[in-house]
Amino acid sequence: MSPEFEKGEFFMRNKAKIWGFIAFAVIIGFSMTGCDDSGNDTPVTFSTLTANGSPTQTTTILTLTFSEPISGLTAADITLSGVSGVQKGILIESRSTYTLPISGFASGGTLSVAVSKAGYDISSLPGAAIVYYYNGSGDIPVTFSTITADGSPTQTTSQLTLTFSQAISGLTADDITFESFSGSGNIPTKGTLSGSGPTYTLPISGFTDNGILTVSVEKAGYNVSGSPGTVSIYGPPAVPITGVTLDQATLTLIVGGTENLAATVNPTNATNKNISWTSSNTGVASVNNGTVTAVSPGSATITVTTADGGKTDTCVVTVNAAQGTAGITLNVEQIVDGAPLFGIIVISRTNTGFPVTYTVSVDASDFDTGSISWEVAGAGIFFGQTVIGYGSSFALNATDVIYNSLGGHTLILTVRKDGLQYRRAIPFTIMQ
Repeated sequence: MSPEFEKGEFFMRNKAKIWGFIAFAVIIGFSMTGCDDSGNDTPVTFSTLTANGSPTQTTTILTLTFSEPISGLTAADITLSGVSGVQKGILIESRSTYTLPISGFASGGTLSVAVSKAGYDISSLPGAAIVYYYNGSGDIPVTFSTITADGSPTQTTSQLTLTFSQAISGLTADDITFESFSGSGNIPTKGTLSGSGPTYTLPISGFTDNGILTVSVEKAGYNVSGSPGTVSIYGPPAVPITGVTLDQATLTLIVGGTENLAATVNPTNATNKNISWTSSNTGVASVNNGTVTAVSPGSATITVTTADGGKTDTCVVTVNAAQGTAGITLNVEQIVDGAPLFGIIVISRTNTGFPVTYTVSVDASDFDTGSISWEVAGAGIFFGQTVIGYGSSFALNATDVIYNSLGGHTLILTVRKDGLQYRRAIPFTIMQ
């Protein structure tokens, strides 16, 4: 049998198998063609983005650098955002570096740049660059974009962060003004401004309360819009009051008398030490900032209350009627033996407290020189106890407690007139 015949016979015998293999290969090929081929995208890194321009020169060119050239890249593959009105020119390629002219914007700011190209997997997107706008006349326009602060209700604010649309040359803390502060106490003190722009940090200190801080910025050569800004700041965490104590638990006064009560707030470093005063019966005793005034006989409770936490302490005030005498002025018209004696004896209270103090006096010109003497005898349980004095006036001192008790007493005046001695007993009463 010839070799050609054998080959033909082999083909005929295996024809079905051969056509089946070809069909399987075709199906596999179509299946592979329909699969996602994104894994075949060329990886490229967006390496750098820069912009020309300065506060006195408008930005006109963006420069984009990639790890390798991107075939067919155009301006249409580049998306710009963040600066209103910006327009793209024609992209120019130089190996892996591209330059893109920009125009059409009327204010500077942070420009975000994103790049997307079919067939390439571009990483490190988007990029950002500061662009500048200068109108060529007058001050440089710049926007005070944001102001933030660190701190919380449990942590004191120590730093402000100010962000502008572009850097402000020579900006210092002196160009920043704290217009107002809604918290109580001092407005914060500024530290030294740091940063080269467009973001700056400013340390603050010296304040004790939470509140809203209003901040304005002015710099020669710049027209700053968006100023002033406001930000919430936090003072040192509050130290709560644990209690308040009065220096007296009870108090006794005579009608018309006054006494000061002192309140001590604990702890001594409490944040809010404000207190208020009240009386349970202002008709008996009133109180004003701790000063108690006796109004009428009776009892009243003075209460001090803290503004923080409502802590209280009390003082019970007892008010007695004012002490007095019966017959302040007495006319002496005759003496015991019937001889005439003309003169005026005056008994005057000289204090408002208790024991009571009196001054007793007589006109010395009515009697012989050096002849006047006084004797006071107690009444009731004090009967027989005396105090003796000499001269035209005589004091019933507070130390003579037995003569300052309520009840009746007797004043005995002894004088000489033309050499003759006379005595006169004058009753008086210390009463409510």
